[in-house]
Formats: sequence, structure tokens, C-alpha cells
Amino acid sequence: MAEPAAKKETILIVDDEEDIRNLFIRNLQEENFDFLTAGGGEDALDILGVEHVSLMLCDINMDGMSGIDLLNKVQKQYPELAVIIVSGVDDRNVARMALELGASGYLIKPVPRTSMIIQVMNALRLRDFAKTQEASTRLLLHQEKLAAIGRLAAGIIHELNTPTTYIRGNLQIFVRYSAMLDEYIMQLAANPAAEKRKNVINRIESLVETINEISSSALKGTDRIISIVSSMRGFIVDGQVENAELNLFQPLTDALVLTGNRIKHIGRTRINGWEFDPLELESFLADNSLMVSGNSQRLCQLFVILFNNSIDAWQDCSLKSAKKKPSLLQQISVTDNEEENVVCRVCDNSGGMAEETADQVFKPFFTTKKDGKGTGLGMSICQQIVLEHHGSITLENNPGTGVCWNIAFPRKLQQRLKEKI
Repeated sequence: MAEPAAKKETILIVDDEEDIRNLFIRNLQEENFDFLTAGGGEDALDILGVEHVSLMLCDINMDGMSGIDLLNKVQKQYPELAVIIVSGVDDRNVARMALELGASGYLIKPVPRTSMIIQVMNALRLRDFAKTQEASTRLLLHQEKLAAIGRLAAGIIHELNTPTTYIRGNLQIFVRYSAMLDEYIMQLAANPAAEKRKNVINRIESLVETINEISSSALKGTDRIISIVSSMRGFIVDGQVENAELNLFQPLTDALVLTGNRIKHIGRTRINGWEFDPLELESFLADNSLMVSGNSQRLCQLFVILFNNSIDAWQDCSLKSAKKKPSLLQQISVTDNEEENVVCRVCDNSGGMAEETADQVFKPFFTTKKDGKGTGLGMSICQQIVLEHHGSITLENNPGTGVCWNIAFPRKLQQRLKEKI
């Protein structure tokens, strides 16, 4: 059975001169491409809206929309489309500007046929390479997330098991007390004497009070489960960075919920002086709000990586130290400064880093952890997440003491505009 023929690549030729468009088609027609043509920028955008195009050859000087203006629009709307700019002027500054704006190549008229074929083929290869590289990056990011989930899994199972156990215990008590309540109601109906009725009523009131207490306890347990599941779902679900309004304390505390079982056995965490307590989290979030624009899942991943690194570093330092080390203390401060940024400062007493380690901390695949414990991508991912949110992250290293990560995010734009009015 014959294999299906490979799908042809489609090239869009944009020039306000029909003879030039036809010439470009003749130059490339032996290379097994399909062709579409447009006489200007607006026509080209209309075609791109309905047709799948692999590459666009675009004249720089056209009536109406220029080739540079069209390149700008195409880069925003169709970032995967390869674009080659064609010009009648040999100007290196214009060529450099076109390449900086995202063009895959630059040709000067009259264009030799061989030069055009080579640039077109190279542009398509670069596009394919970029797609492969992007897929590899996504895979590496996913592997790092899976590694983080693996480190969190045992703690999360324990965190879910604890409230589930006492909810089950409370329900068993509830069933037993319900049977006792039925018995007391029957006694109440069978004893018309006032004194006996009063004794039974007292027992019923006591039972109702106890039932209310265990119901409240069970509700707290379910709230804890909901909090853990919600935080985990937010961490696992993939998503592109969106300009959505969010309270920075939400992904921060989600990360603390996820890493809570790892840290509670060796230390504690404070946020703006408040000792972190999952049971008081709802009231804390109600009283604390600093708005930024971004993706909550990505920010949660950022903080999970920082907290896991802090715990791992403290544990490694404790194993190497002959003396008993103080318990781990994570101190987090979140404030807004005069430069209209939300600043998050995450500090610990994990022992700090060697200077040569600190110098390489953001390099991909650099790690000081044992084989199988880290991918070496954690801090490079953190840096990428912060840059995606138009922020900055710097390390303040104190060898022998601990580290502080200083992270700045732009405040929510709408909030800034409102305050200036």
C-alpha cells in the first residue's frame, strides 16, 4: 500500500506588483510548494485569517500598509509563521530592524533564484526547529513538575488521611448518638411525669450540644481536604500565562498548603509576621490582599519550588552538621513599594550557598542535589515564571546562615490607574 504524499507547504507572496508576485512563484514552483498571493497588507491578513500558511514573502515598500507594519501584525497574531522581507534597497539598518522584529530572512531585489530557495528552505527549517525546541521545553517543565509532585505526594496523602480519619470517627460517634437520641425521645413520650421528662430533656440537650461539636469538627476536616485538593489541582493543571487579576497571597498560601507536611516536622513559616496555620487560612486571605496580573498556577509552581529547595537545603545542612541545627524558619514578607511593585521576600535559615553555587543558581540543569532528587531546572523555571509576569528575581546569599529570594511583580494595572485618578 502506497504511503500518502506529504502535505505541501503553502507560501503567501505579498507584493503590490503582480509581475513580481509571478516572478517569485516561477522561482519556487519546482520546490513543491502551494502558493497564495496578495497585493497588499490588508489582503494578506484576510488570507491568513482563513488559510494555513507556512511562510510569507513580503515586500517592504507597498501602498498602504508597509511590509514592516505587516510583519509586526503577523508576529502578534501568527507567531509561528515564518516571514522573509524583500526590499529593493540594500540597507543594513533596515535589514537589522526586520530581523529584530522577527523576520526569518531578508532578500534584496533583484533576487537570484538560488538565494531565494536557500532562504525559504532555511526559514522553514528554523521554524521546525523552534517547534521541536518548544516541545522539548514543555516536556522538561512537565518533568520538573512531576518531580515536585513526587516529593509532595507522601505528605499530601498524610494530610488527606488525617482529616479523613477524624471525620470518619466523628461520623461513627454521630451514628451512635443518633440512636441514643431516638431512645431518649421514646422515653420522653413514655414518661408523662414532669421530673422524669426534665431529666430526659437535659440528656437530649447534652447530646445535641455534642453532636454540634463533632459536626463542626467534621466540617473543619472537610474544609481542610477541600483546601488541599484545590491547591493541588491549581498546581497540576497546565495553563498559559494570562493577564488575570489575582491576589498574590492565594498562590503563595496554596504552595504552603502543598509543602506544609514537609515543613511542619522540621520548622515553621511566617507570612508578614503571621504564623502559618491552614485552619486560619480563610480569615488570613480575607484580611490580606495585594493584587497582581498573572497566572495563579504558574505562581504556585514558583513558590513550591522555592519552599522545596529551602526544605531540601536545610535537611542537607543538618545531615552535614555535627551540631544540632535550629529548626527551619521560613520568613515571608509581601509588600507594595513606592515603585508600584508587589515585592515578595522569601528568606530561610537553611545555611546559605557556596559562592560558586550562587553564581550558577539560575543555569538550566545545574544542581547540587543527589541523583534522582532534582532535575536541575527548578530555579531556571522560577526565573522564567517571574519573567513571564514582567517581574524580577534576585538572590541574596548569606553563606552559613541562609538565603533570601527577592521577587518583584508589577501591581495590577487597573489598580494603579484607579489610584492615579
